[in-house]
Amino acid sequence: MTTKYIEKFWRNATAADVARVMNGETVEARFRDRETEEWTSPQRLIGTKFPHGTKLLWICGAYGWWFCQVYAPPQWFLNKPEPGEGYRLLGKEPDEPVQGGDFIRGSGGWIELANGCNPAQVEGIWYRRRIEPKPEPKHYVLQVGDTVETPSGRQAIVTELGIEVS
Repeated sequence: MTTKYIEKFWRNATAADVARVMNGETVEARFRDRETEEWTSPQRLIGTKFPHGTKLLWICGAYGWWFCQVYAPPQWFLNKPEPGEGYRLLGKEPDEPVQGGDFIRGSGGWIELANGCNPAQVEGIWYRRRIEPKPEPKHYVLQVGDTVETPSGRQAIVTELGIEVS
């Protein structure tokens, strides 16, 4: 399973991130040497060093990079609540539109939003929606002589040789 990274949750690395690495924590990071370059795909930050005077070099594997950002989603995003059986969480980043009949996570549990109430999602708040059962596909067994009205308003008549459209 690949992780979906949300762009706004990347931030410039700091000495505190290196301290987290030294304490045994895995820190996901991306790297580049110039501001005009694309970022690398996410990798593990290993540490830093000062190879050329005072400019810091961020270490990833056997390579050193001039720029580093770490992935740091906020705690509210990491602590997704269980929506409950028959429900799903609404998408975040981008926010899925809220509809009447959806539920908002309050301090006492899930609270249903009134119909006609279509607010935008609030950052840090989770919403859920009932999962609608998928309708069973319709299957028909037609006999010779049956007539079916098509969506375009025409009629299909079952004949012994096939279908005649009128």
